Amino acid sequence: MAVEMGQELKSHGITVVSLWPGLVRTEILTKLYKEGKLESLGQLWQYSESVEFTGRAIAHLSADKDVIQNTGKILIVAELANKYGFSDIDGKYPPSLFAIKCFVGRYLPSISSYIPNFFRVPKSLATWYYGKF
Repeated sequence: MAVEMGQELKSHGITVVSLWPGLVRTEILTKLYKEGKLESLGQLWQYSESVEFTGRAIAHLSADKDVIQNTGKILIVAELANKYGFSDIDGKYPPSLFAIKCFVGRYLPSISSYIPNFFRVPKSLATWYYGKF
């Protein structure tokens, strides 16, 4: 939907994007995690984002004079943090949804901490699978 809306509204100077956060620490998820009901997440909880992290991404996008260049695209919140240089409220830099460390952390948590955040699934593969990035 963001792609079509972006194409339709770009000529009017309106930017439309789809923001994809990672695992967000909402109040409900935090409660469930503390109660031990999200054990299936394993090490992934350490890569979770605060709700404010997406807000910071929106603030930086709205301040970008060239934001129209992103219209119709899917934007990963963690990748916007790298682009604009902001961190989460706890000072951490959550990895991208496409960071290999996240995939490895799910199945081999003991080695995921040794994998740098910049190793990612190629966007060409993600584009093929999900659509426009």
